[in-house]
Amino acid sequence: MAHALRFSLKHILEVYRLIRQAKYSRIEAINEVAMKERIDPQTVRSSCTRSIGINISGFDDFVLVENVASFEGHLIKRFPNYQDDIEYFFDDITGRQSETKEDDPVHKLKALFPEEKRNLLKSVLLDKMQEDFNSWSNRNDIPDDIKQQLKKWTELIKKV
Repeated sequence: MAHALRFSLKHILEVYRLIRQAKYSRIEAINEVAMKERIDPQTVRSSCTRSIGINISGFDDFVLVENVASFEGHLIKRFPNYQDDIEYFFDDITGRQSETKEDDPVHKLKALFPEEKRNLLKSVLLDKMQEDFNSWSNRNDIPDDIKQQLKKWTELIKKV
């Protein structure tokens, strides 16, 4: 399966490159990639649509210059294991300066789906709340009843 995904992504990026840089039409680009890879044009067309969950008009929208960031994000979500390759490709296509992504802990967040991002955010916020509650419950200027409530909340957070 990973092999098929890699070739599907390769077809998509090559079609995109031909459209954006060589000014091919979508049909010309698909036919060129198919001829070069010695495969049926329908296989390449399917890579550009079905394999990434869109139809042909969705692909046409994504290849517009103003949608480059949306297309990049969509591909990263569909091919998260190839995030660095996708970003490198779009850096090259757009002339964007590449940052050191390996040292950026937020870098991989692009590959998360919205629900995964929400869950991660909730987890981070709960950890922060637990840390703050522990800190406050040890302060001398906090009334005992509030300290007890903070300790209860801390225990509840641990169970989540």
